[in-house]
Parts: sequence; structure tokens; C-alpha cells
Amino acid sequence: MSVESNDSVFLSKIEFKLNIHFFIQVLDAIPDLVFIKDRQHRFIFINKSLEQFLGFCRNEMVGRTDDHFFPKNQVKIFKEVDERVFQERKVTINEEEITDSKGKISILETKKNVFETINGELILVGVIKDITVLRHTQLTLEESNKKLFKKAYIDALTGLPNRRYLGSCMTLALEKAKQNNCSFAVLFIDLDRFKIANDTFGHDVGDELLIQVSQRIKRAIRKNDSVIRMGGDEFVVLVNDSSEKSVIRISKSIENELMRDFVIQGHVINIEASIGIAIYPQNGRSIDALLKIADSNMYINKKRHR
Repeated sequence: MSVESNDSVFLSKIEFKLNIHFFIQVLDAIPDLVFIKDRQHRFIFINKSLEQFLGFCRNEMVGRTDDHFFPKNQVKIFKEVDERVFQERKVTINEEEITDSKGKISILETKKNVFETINGELILVGVIKDITVLRHTQLTLEESNKKLFKKAYIDALTGLPNRRYLGSCMTLALEKAKQNNCSFAVLFIDLDRFKIANDTFGHDVGDELLIQVSQRIKRAIRKNDSVIRMGGDEFVVLVNDSSEKSVIRISKSIENELMRDFVIQGHVINIEASIGIAIYPQNGRSIDALLKIADSNMYINKKRHR
């Protein structure tokens, strides 16, 4: 081999080492967490950010698999995802939980892809973002929103949707009925003799009576129907996608449930319900029209009970 040829090989080796050194310097400088694995799922590189994040040094991890560093349940997920990426050879983004050297669990968004080296070997490159704070913030916001929703739209006593929620329920029912060319009904319910029971036995008994009334109404309707407490002793039931016969049958079922005696704190209480019905579209095509007709029919029935 000539001197020039030897020099060329020597220079190529120096250039390769310089490129690798430059490559490592670049990856060590970025804040994202980066790792590279070979086809046997062994680490062949982790950058400084990942070292600091996990608490394991590069020399400790290189040449080893996840089994040496993470809990079994996490290792199983890592291997399944990594193997899928190797097989499909396309970018995969997923969320993973990881436990560091001190036992702290973090939530990570990991972007993985497979590349082929000059030698034809497959390597998996992963770029990780720590989204733990983001996910915890989102969960806190979701919990806050649930509490606010409950406070605004759920009746504190019975756990039923309240008057504020009625508009949304009826809007949804109306849109569904129009789209599917079907009917739905509004049942306006007012309890007869509730005030007498409340005044006679006290507010605690009255509150328990309302709770039991709401439970009985729920038993009398179908799963896809809704019951709303309007306030006081008034309730509204939305009967979705139902014929007139079905609506009348459900109304009778509610009446029968509420006619049975209630036993609360040793007191036997007997009440009844006056129910007014309005059916879309024959009795009205708007929310206001249906509520007015149901309310009016309820008062007509109430007069009959006197």
C-alpha cells in the first residue's frame, strides 16, 4: 500500500472520530432527552440530558437493555413499542411512564424512529420530552372543571342535573329528533302534597323525600331518558326517540312509582304526582313551546287531583 493510501485511511479514521465527537457534542448540548438502541434493544448512546434525568451515567447504560434499570411493567411496554418501531420502521409518538434511579415516576412523550447505518444495521433513535408537569396541570384543570360543572349544573341534594342544564339537554334532544326525523317528549312533574309533608315532618324528612322521589323517577324511565330537578318539588323528564304510547306508558310508570308509600324516619308519607306531557313535533317545535305546553298540561292534571 502506498504512503498516500495509508495517509488517506488515517485521515478518514480521524475524520470519522471527529464526526462522532461532533455528533456527541451536539446531542449533549440539546435539552431534549436522547437515546439510541441497537436491534437487540441495547443502549448504544444516551445524551447528557438523559443521564441527568435518569440518574444513570452513559457508561453504565451503554451495552445494557432496559431490564437493568427500570421496573418490569415499564420494561414490557418499552420493549413492545420499540419492537413495533423496528418492525414498522416509521415514526411513533407515544406517552410512557419511566422511573428514575431515585424511584421518581415521570410521564414522557417519546418520539421514536428507526435508521439504517452505513453497515446496514438498524438503530432506534428516541427523543423524549418530559411532560409530567403538563399532564399534572391538565389533570388539575380537569378536576377543577368537573367541580365547577357539578356546582353549576348538578343539584346538590338529589345529584340530578338542575334547571341550568335543562336547556342543553333539550337542545341536544331537539337536534337529534330533527336529524333522525323522530319524536321526543317533555314530562313536567309536580309533586302533590309535598308541602304538607315538608311542613308536617320537617325539612330533613322533606329533603329525604325529594331524594327518594328522584330515585323512583330514575327507576321508572329508560337509560337513554333524562330526569332534571327544576327546583322545589318540580322535575322534568325528557323521553327520547319514543312513540306516544311509550311516553304515556313511562308517564304511568312514574305515577305508579310515586303513589307507593314512602317511609322516612318512621313516618309513612303518601304523595302523588301531576304530570304534563308535550311531544315534539305535534305539540311544539321549539324548546319554549314544548315547556309551556307540558307545564300547562301539568296544571290541568293538578286541578283534577284536588
